[in-house]
Amino acid sequence: MELALSPEDAAFRDEVRTFIAENYPQEMRVANPDTDLSKEQMLLWHRILNQKGWVAPLWPREYGGPGWSITRRFIFDQETTRAGTMPPLAYSVTMVGPAIYTFGDEAQKKRFLPRILSGEDWWCQGYFEPGSGSDLNTVRTIAFALGAPGRDASEAFAAFIVELDLPRRLAVVGVTEDSFELIVKNAMLSIFTRADPQPIRDPADVVKILRLAA
Repeated sequence: MELALSPEDAAFRDEVRTFIAENYPQEMRVANPDTDLSKEQMLLWHRILNQKGWVAPLWPREYGGPGWSITRRFIFDQETTRAGTMPPLAYSVTMVGPAIYTFGDEAQKKRFLPRILSGEDWWCQGYFEPGSGSDLNTVRTIAFALGAPGRDASEAFAAFIVELDLPRRLAVVGVTEDSFELIVKNAMLSIFTRADPQPIRDPADVVKILRLAA
């Protein structure tokens, strides 16, 4: 399907094509992005896009995004897909960042958003269970706060083996039969803090527990 673009949007499409042709690293054009790229190579295009102001197409301008219209977002996605470019750090940019700038307080926005855009913080999905993957409807692992009435701390546990250089941030999602709960933990530290000790049951409360130990 071809859209009937306005002259301005057609010029933008040409700008995106030219930018990709002139700036997408040659080493990434010939690599298999699933197996052949190092961490630094994966970050290279992310940082090039960030310097251009294009690394977070969905973000509003006030938080470091380009503030594009829906049409320009589509054009950008279409042209990068057509060129086969490596996407920016998708989980950081498309999921964590928008949650923070929508629901986070000013301190959280100032702390996390610039580091997501620059690639300094690299977030990943931390919900997983053998046999379930990211299918939250079939997970069975549960966890209880120490000392919870009627619960023994040994009933449930979670363990992650993470390379020390990545990721910097790990989002761990736990699901019970009657609620959805999110725990965010700095994967490089053994402790973290929460703004509210109660389980998170409303998506709007997710960012309240993003105050990680420094």
